[in-house]
Amino acid sequence: MMWMKSTDAIAEFKVMHLFGLSYNPPSIPVSRTVAAYWLPPDRGCIKINVDGSVPCGAIGGVCRDWQTQFVGGFAQDIGHATCLESEFCAVMYGIEKSADMNWNYIWIVSNSEVVVKAFSNPSHVPWKLKTRLLPYSS
Repeated sequence: MMWMKSTDAIAEFKVMHLFGLSYNPPSIPVSRTVAAYWLPPDRGCIKINVDGSVPCGAIGGVCRDWQTQFVGGFAQDIGHATCLESEFCAVMYGIEKSADMNWNYIWIVSNSEVVVKAFSNPSHVPWKLKTRLLPYSS
């Protein structure tokens, strides 16, 4: 009996079945939970969860207070951007909007390790973003 490694395509399964070949489906990737629950911020703090998307370039954020109440959010088109640019823009936009709202105690959450590290080492911020104009500021 002959064995073949297969992808998940149904057409391949039908051909293999036609010729009497055994089907050996690909292994299922193992997923793991990164965070099982949402942590509220300290009393008086606003937590802003941000994210960026590519290639069209969009950013968004959700703002909640220490009582887990929704207090604001944003979604913005930023034009064509790389992954890193969109993640940086999401954080910067969140900071700018928190200043507009007079929120002085904020906690920004991003899924980009490079962006998070840039706050302790500004050399990680791309030059293009350090010198950017603010086309989406109000």
